[in-house]
Amino acid sequence: MKIAFQGEEGSFTEEAIIKQFSDNCEKIACKELTEVFKKVEDNECDYGVIPVENSLEGTITESYDLLLESKLKICNEINLRIKHYLLANNQISLNEIKNVYISFDV
Repeated sequence: MKIAFQGEEGSFTEEAIIKQFSDNCEKIACKELTEVFKKVEDNECDYGVIPVENSLEGTITESYDLLLESKLKICNEINLRIKHYLLANNQISLNEIKNVYISFDV
């Protein structure tokens, strides 16, 4: 079974695939959401897994827009609890931390 997803190996979307289908499927990483839809529409992949909400951005409107434009249908929902952790040198106390930077690969 081939499953397309938007993101890179190790992403939360890949984790959702493993939760739903196990790690025994072939996971196809796509740079863009449109690529996920195209791979499923062109029968290159059996399923596509896309985010529709996340804790940082809220609703992923592009996903909903693509669903409206496509003949593909939602067949399941995967809920995945995401936890982020703050890491620091063990000699630093929490009240000494002044700035936290978040980096996103685009």
